[in-house]
Amino acid sequence: MAAPDWLDRVAYPFTSRWLDLPSGRLHYIDEGQGRPVVMVHGTPDWSFLWRHLVKALAPRYRCLALDNLGFGLSDRPPGSWYLPEHQAANLKMLIERLGLRDLTLVLHDFGGPFGLHYALDKPDNVHSLVLMNTWMWSLADDRRVARVARLAGSRLGRYLYLEWNLSARLIMKRAFGDPARLPPSVHAQYLAPFPDPASRAATWAYARALWGSREWFDRNVIDRLVNLAGATVRWASHIAGLNDQYVVDGAVNGMADLTQNLGAAVRRPQSGRIRLYVTILMAAVALGLAAAIIVALS
Repeated sequence: MAAPDWLDRVAYPFTSRWLDLPSGRLHYIDEGQGRPVVMVHGTPDWSFLWRHLVKALAPRYRCLALDNLGFGLSDRPPGSWYLPEHQAANLKMLIERLGLRDLTLVLHDFGGPFGLHYALDKPDNVHSLVLMNTWMWSLADDRRVARVARLAGSRLGRYLYLEWNLSARLIMKRAFGDPARLPPSVHAQYLAPFPDPASRAATWAYARALWGSREWFDRNVIDRLVNLAGATVRWASHIAGLNDQYVVDGAVNGMADLTQNLGAAVRRPQSGRIRLYVTILMAAVALGLAAAIIVALS
């Protein structure tokens, strides 16, 4: 499939690859050789978010970055395919189809629950985790999230997300602590995948999932933390990008508690081989932190 005219091939010089799913074609890139590093974006991002990290890490690692269905260059099927449980299943299918072993998951925003779902299901296949401004549980008890979810589910919310492109036009800009990291030329690469209301369905679905999928978050994520009971945690660090205006205090505090609890696991002589690295970084800053990611991968 030919690249769209709007794609900046200087900034994004990677070879496009495709995975055929029952719901549509999923786009991903696969650059370099070595132990696999799988990067999973949130909303309204796509694999373009990881371009600097891919370039920096490809000489030492096999770097894969997918576009979740509804984002970037992937298909936009109608229906409920954008629910978290379906996106998590797509990530698992990509990993299994490509036969990835001993992998590192680099997860941002909604990519966190998707990737953590896999890590909890297949901990023996995960070498390490790098988490950036994300969460892994229902945020329904957070008042700010509840307000956003109620708005998203309303007729006004539908208009804002589908007709006005709220997620890519405004929310993304406000999420960057340093506006200089999102100049118009870069912002254009995030706006272009959403040219009309039909193309923006996933961004609206994600906003509604903050409330509508709360049972999935708790049942399929929190309730399965026991799978990590035997984890060997070599390093757990909590670094929150608080200049991101959409960072939820509950998520930051929850990840801090998680890193402390997992850190205690290193003192328990239990079986298990996953080495868990937890780092929460602001996405805008993360683009320039290839060195920090390399440390986490070692």
